[in-house]
Amino acid sequence: MIVVSNASPIIFLSKIRKLDLLLKLYKEIYIPIKVLEELLKGKDDTYLDRYIPKFKAEEIKGKISALQLHEGELEAISLAVEKKADLVLLDDKKARIVAKGMKLKVKGTLGLLLTFLDKKLISHDEFKLLLDILVNANFRISINLFKEALKQAEEITNK
Repeated sequence: MIVVSNASPIIFLSKIRKLDLLLKLYKEIYIPIKVLEELLKGKDDTYLDRYIPKFKAEEIKGKISALQLHEGELEAISLAVEKKADLVLLDDKKARIVAKGMKLKVKGTLGLLLTFLDKKLISHDEFKLLLDILVNANFRISINLFKEALKQAEEITNK
């Protein structure tokens, strides 16, 4: 499976110490050089530093153009298109819309947590705790999406 990621899901999974589960789920994750630079810039996080070498950083050949997206998001979507990725990891709503418009399958940090729960890599209680930690770590999520995530987690747990 070819997976490409933007910085945000990696950073937030690092904040909750779950990068190991991401790499257990997807053995090879590609990131554009711009995302690598973002991960390395100004970070003093030994947990994140330990995992950065496990991502495959690559130059992109050509960048898509989309207004109002950050450089890392543009490059992640561009790399996903170039590699014909099976999945692109993005949190930003506008970036997700652009990626879906390009027929890419998209998952964000919240979707990854639900997948960890579904694959029994975390428990329901741990899911709720991690979601709270994310919110306290400035993970932007609407109250409706928060409630929907809890509902989906309950459904996964009860299936």
